[in-house]
Amino acid sequence: MGYCNYPKSAIVIVVCPLNALIECHMKELRQQGISCTCLSGDDADQDGALAGKYAFVFANPEALILHEKWRKMLQWPIYQSNLFGIVTDEAHVIPKWYVSTTLILNSLFFKFTRGYDSKEKQQAFRACFGRLGELRSLAADKTPVMALTATATRETRQQIINGLNLKDNLHLIVASPNRSNIYLYVAKVNKNLSEMFGWLVEKLIVEKQACPRTLVYCKTTKECGQLFSFFKMELKENAYVSSDHKSDNMLIGIVVFATNALGMGINFKDIAYVIHYGPPRNIEDFVQEIGRAGRDGRKAVSALFYQGKHLRKCEKAVKRYAPVCETF
Repeated sequence: MGYCNYPKSAIVIVVCPLNALIECHMKELRQQGISCTCLSGDDADQDGALAGKYAFVFANPEALILHEKWRKMLQWPIYQSNLFGIVTDEAHVIPKWYVSTTLILNSLFFKFTRGYDSKEKQQAFRACFGRLGELRSLAADKTPVMALTATATRETRQQIINGLNLKDNLHLIVASPNRSNIYLYVAKVNKNLSEMFGWLVEKLIVEKQACPRTLVYCKTTKECGQLFSFFKMELKENAYVSSDHKSDNMLIGIVVFATNALGMGINFKDIAYVIHYGPPRNIEDFVQEIGRAGRDGRKAVSALFYQGKHLRKCEKAVKRYAPVCETF
């Protein structure tokens, strides 16, 4: 790891892309009696973080890269002597969310030679993910750096290595994301929602609150709203667990409709069914969504329902998983 001796008061900095992930990780650590804090939000103890009080310090990339206060923190004596590692969680987002130095230099070149067109004006969704390698220069020499993800193709792995400036002597640990308790099902469907989801409506009516928890992924928020309205209309009075028709009494809450924003790292342990109403564009996001099922070890189902239009902007690997009959 680069250390001869374990620091007496070891500190690990964890870089997370989402606040929801930070909250989830901190909750689990505290349940194990491990001290932790974050650099922003309601749960933050900034003074405690600066004093090296916590074993785990969580932050988003923007905090560590853009705020001089936290950059200097890494250079303080307590962090120079006790920082045991920098961990990037959900590292597969690094190549997706940043603009590389090469692209930035190219943009500057275009600006001074012929101006920007509309495409060149586009900026990275979260450019600081492309600057996480800077943390190595701020931390003590030989501070270990770790990148964690459950889904990374060979190409993505190399982009992560480059983006974090990982060295040639890195240790690459690769394991299959396959989970034998998840049954995969694929069906090409028409626009009839009753044919697709009638079985789930019936389960809700018959089993009520005992119905297995289900997560339905949609490609757009508009589709989320359409499916919610469909279920509410089909269930009628059965949409509620009591005569009090309040939103928090809705039986439909057992079924969650979401976009892929809910697909990364969230640890719901009792999801029995994951239904993809159209697949994500790339295989990594698809595996992330599948991975929400059966996290308690029980048998679970991941079902893909798709129409031809759902595959138009998908990568080849996704199209191979869900064969297309039509030619676009």
